[in-house]
Amino acid sequence: MDNQNSAAARLIYRALNLSATPANDVEYRELLARYRASPELQQVLAQIAEGMELMVLDVSERGLIIAPARKESRFSIRLGDLRKNLSEDQRVALALSFLAICAVFYPTTALIEDDSRFPMPATLTMFRDTLTGLSGRMNALEDSDNYSREELRPGWSYIHSLPTSIPQADRASPNSIEGLVRMALNYLIEYGLVNNVGAQDEGEAVEYTATHRLRIQLRERTLPRLFDYVRSGKTA
Repeated sequence: MDNQNSAAARLIYRALNLSATPANDVEYRELLARYRASPELQQVLAQIAEGMELMVLDVSERGLIIAPARKESRFSIRLGDLRKNLSEDQRVALALSFLAICAVFYPTTALIEDDSRFPMPATLTMFRDTLTGLSGRMNALEDSDNYSREELRPGWSYIHSLPTSIPQADRASPNSIEGLVRMALNYLIEYGLVNNVGAQDEGEAVEYTATHRLRIQLRERTLPRLFDYVRSGKTA
């Protein structure tokens, strides 16, 4: 049992390392194979994870994906934790930026559900245009009884007031739509949800790809109502 406890703890440790993958970490790969073959180890790991207020979302050859079991978990990340100096409007706008990026990668539920399909790479311009279109659509609606629209009003109204970009300002900032998208991308990259793959050729736009971790987070944790609303804004 002690050996199982140690293996479970080591596997959780590896799963919490957002830069680690079974492909580049021999110990992680061996522990993962052992976990997938051992119901006893699975039970021990679930117990340890529960004690840490964590839960297993997914396990595959790509890795073990775990997440906070509740909002109060020490491992939970809140918008307020990301940028202490953001106003409420800016925080909701940042949340919409996250969702707009996800909607570009996963425009349909089928793409999220099918692990054999991979979303196409996307660019800053694609994310920016999706966010711009979303805020414009919400601003144009006259239906004040739309719950999602009203719930997100601080964010979309703030975005609608922003310039698309600030000339010669190539950085993450809440002062433009592009700046907001850059902020969101930086966080998604930091937490292992998106990869920056660079430009394919000189002069081309930098491309971003979604990780398997992002797919699982969207499938298992993201509020379906809000995500569906954002995706409908993309395709409307």
